[in-house]
Amino acid sequence: MKVDEDLRFLAKGLNDECFSQNFKAVSRLISRYYSKCLKETGLLITQFSMMMLFAEVQGARVGNIEVAEALSMDRTTASRCIAVLLDNKFIEYGVKLKPDDVRPMLRRYVLTKKGIDILNTALPVWQKAQRAVNEVISNAEKNARPTKNPVAITRLRLIVQGMQELLKDEKV
Repeated sequence: MKVDEDLRFLAKGLNDECFSQNFKAVSRLISRYYSKCLKETGLLITQFSMMMLFAEVQGARVGNIEVAEALSMDRTTASRCIAVLLDNKFIEYGVKLKPDDVRPMLRRYVLTKKGIDILNTALPVWQKAQRAVNEVISNAEKNARPTKNPVAITRLRLIVQGMQELLKDEKV
């Protein structure tokens, strides 16, 4: 079945104005940029963020569900990321609180020395990426002009354009 021209025109306009679509594009591009920057460390941005969470909670009892909720990711993704960190010996299971505590979903994850070392290597790389992303967002704030779209959409689209340019940079 062929989509008529009126529907195609309407769909184009809605996609351009859709907050969900534009936020997802920004999110994906920013994540891709951070991961590209962190590539030299061997970490993806999801792994870096999770390890920073473990550094923050310093061995507090957190299970996969709590990790997923804290990082706004689904449980399956969190579980896969945790498995990679465990396999790479960046984190390990900490000591359980009581000998009779057998609930596997409420384990402590702690950073290993190897994990701390990789975070110390990755942190300046992340900080540099953070500054670059902040500059893109600041430029979008300054350059957003009212159009037929809400200013927020214009800003998001400028961020998308800026992130696409950053990702083209081979020096990253």
